[in-house]
Amino acid sequence: MRVQLRMDYEMNRQLQADSGLSLSDYHVLVALSGAGEDGMRVGDLAAHIGWERSRVSHQLRRMEQRGLTRRETGTE
Repeated sequence: MRVQLRMDYEMNRQLQADSGLSLSDYHVLVALSGAGEDGMRVGDLAAHIGWERSRVSHQLRRMEQRGLTRRETGTE
């Protein structure tokens, strides 16, 4: 567990230094990159990443404020 936590810390630190993205930003963007033009519903994104829906919602809000993502209302 300590090794995994240290790896996550170091990956996050390096990613921040290189691109200004957090490791959480990266996880979301990787998942969305495979979603196609229609995007992905928040619940589906949460299941894909393995996060709680509320965590994904908060992360998307922060990313949208920085211009990294765009949220749209579903039309189902």
